[in-house]
Amino acid sequence: MGRGAGGTGGGAPLRGSAREQKVAARLREIARDRRALRNALDRFDGGEDFASAWASGDPDQINRRDQVERPYERIVNDMEEIIDFCEAEEAERGMPAPEGDDAGRWRRAALRGYISHAQGVRWQGIAQGRQRLAHHYADLPARHGVEIFERANELLGELPRAISGLGRWIDGLWPRSPD
Repeated sequence: MGRGAGGTGGGAPLRGSAREQKVAARLREIARDRRALRNALDRFDGGEDFASAWASGDPDQINRRDQVERPYERIVNDMEEIIDFCEAEEAERGMPAPEGDDAGRWRRAALRGYISHAQGVRWQGIAQGRQRLAHHYADLPARHGVEIFERANELLGELPRAISGLGRWIDGLWPRSPD
């Protein structure tokens, strides 16, 4: 799966719809932000060090924390946008949506078979961690900092499998031309 695996993988470039181009752009952004998040996390000596920065009011510590926040948030947002674009493309083509309750986007991706149900649960937790990080409040306990650090590392661990699964969806919607 050339496009999904690296975001700018070899093979023919994506062509066609505006949605298709947006998906390609999001995949490139994810590849860039994955590297930025890994760099930012590597600057901490574990979850407790991150929790200390999380709880600090010191501008230097806030900047350290924010170096994790920005790429974490962008990756989650881009992954969710990719799901939204794929769902919109399916709807426009008249393809059936998964049956069931009003499931969230990660569960719907799992119901379609592009990620496992366990992955869907993990990504929902990762997305909730992003919310907690983005809406940092000084009165939240430092333990949230450890949780955020763990979620950010979980994101990096889960990302290749999720990209691979969503890549199958992308390739099914927008197959590459055999140039």
